[in-house]
Amino acid sequence: MLKALGVSRLKPYLHWILFFLLVAALYAMLVDFLLENRETRKKQYLDASMNRLVSTTEATINTLGNFSRYVYDSLVNVPETASAVCRAKTSGPAARDVLRSRLHDTMLPGYELLKRYGFRQFQFVFPDGTSFLRMQAPNMHGDALHGIRATVRAANETKRPAAGFEEGRVLNGYRFVYPLFHGEEHCGSVELSFSMGSVLDALRAHSKAEVLFSVKRSVAEATVFPDQMANYSESTFSREFLFDKDINTGNLHAELFGPGGLRLDERLAGGRSFGLLHRHGGKTFLVLFKSMENILGEHVAYIVSISEDSIMDRISSHFRASLASSTIAFLFVAALSVLGIRERIRLKRLSSTDQLTEILNRHAMQERAVIEIARAVRYKGPLSLALFDIDRFKEFNDAHGHNEGDRVLRTTALTVKSLLRKMDVFGRWGGEEFLVLLPHTDLEGAHATAEKIRLAAASSGNGPSRGVTVSLGIAEFRPGESFERLVERADEAMYRAKSGGRNRTERAG
Repeated sequence: MLKALGVSRLKPYLHWILFFLLVAALYAMLVDFLLENRETRKKQYLDASMNRLVSTTEATINTLGNFSRYVYDSLVNVPETASAVCRAKTSGPAARDVLRSRLHDTMLPGYELLKRYGFRQFQFVFPDGTSFLRMQAPNMHGDALHGIRATVRAANETKRPAAGFEEGRVLNGYRFVYPLFHGEEHCGSVELSFSMGSVLDALRAHSKAEVLFSVKRSVAEATVFPDQMANYSESTFSREFLFDKDINTGNLHAELFGPGGLRLDERLAGGRSFGLLHRHGGKTFLVLFKSMENILGEHVAYIVSISEDSIMDRISSHFRASLASSTIAFLFVAALSVLGIRERIRLKRLSSTDQLTEILNRHAMQERAVIEIARAVRYKGPLSLALFDIDRFKEFNDAHGHNEGDRVLRTTALTVKSLLRKMDVFGRWGGEEFLVLLPHTDLEGAHATAEKIRLAAASSGNGPSRGVTVSLGIAEFRPGESFERLVERADEAMYRAKSGGRNRTERAG
């Protein structure tokens, strides 16, 4: 079965195959570690960048909140203003129009000044949520806001300030809504709203990035007056989001999110903040999407920051340098390991190989014999042994010299090795003696092999070695017999062959 699979052919190379598989696995682990390290650094950088964006946004909003509180305290929360709103809530339409006009004229100089500082909406609302006066659109009033403006509802119902981003009937903004009282009477609330452009301007100054603001289409279409939808255009990154045309600038977004650019639909659908590093036009860009939620915790918009970035290039450069240096070090260690293994194999081969004939030596034959005997006992199969030596070898050496004698030993070993099966174990037993272990072979099979050896040896060689013969003794392993006793019986048979005239095979009794 092994031969059919070709495994037996690979056996001599198995240790090298395993070694190189181990090397490949270790190198793959090294590359995986470096890749994971690069991704970890990338994630840490993205997280840090997002945290900076969040912190800057929150700090900006806090500053705007303090500013709105100052405006409320100094301009709005005064008796005359509160009194006008309280009187208007209980007045008829005509009287209410007069009060609205007077309040508008009173607030107008302050509102015009506030617009220079990013105030976008300045609105008075009655306790029931009805819009009384929009300074940014004085002709639009009387509509109910509680159903679409959670900040206004919260301020009117709790009679405490409320703040958060919200889409409006006319414009969106970050809203700070304060309850309005005249004495103990609750007159309604006042909304002081900053354009998100104020937040974006602060972010642009802080990061030098292209910063955009985009509202969910569904939120805008459900809230904005139809004739005010012209304030919006479809975003470049998704048709589900709209740009506030008044506050978005720059063209990087069109380049990155245009046809063939970044596709972010899956991430956008999650409604969470995320960041990514994108390679485009030979440059790397840091793209951050910060989710904006309304006062109810619902995702309604994104602040988008886009900036050219060199950090990822440095991270990638560090990865390539680490990979190169690690690869060189790894190859150096692997090369040393190869040399070490080769040296170990060479030493092992030297310790088990007869240097003259390049077949197994006596020690290696004894080790293999233990294995083969154990196998024969376990599987109850036959095992035989052939012991032979070269006839009149001492006389040959004396007549022709040791060099010629060594050549005879090498030739005999090579000739016999070519006759044997792969499973047979062949080695030099000592001097001119050789030993052959024949697994799965009974005495008859051993005799046939011995005769092949004898005939081949007699016909091999040339010159002085031509006609050199061998005498053989064969024995079959007996259960319970030691290896030493098996060799001894074969040795006795070999000497009978020599006594019987040499160049013959004898069987052990």
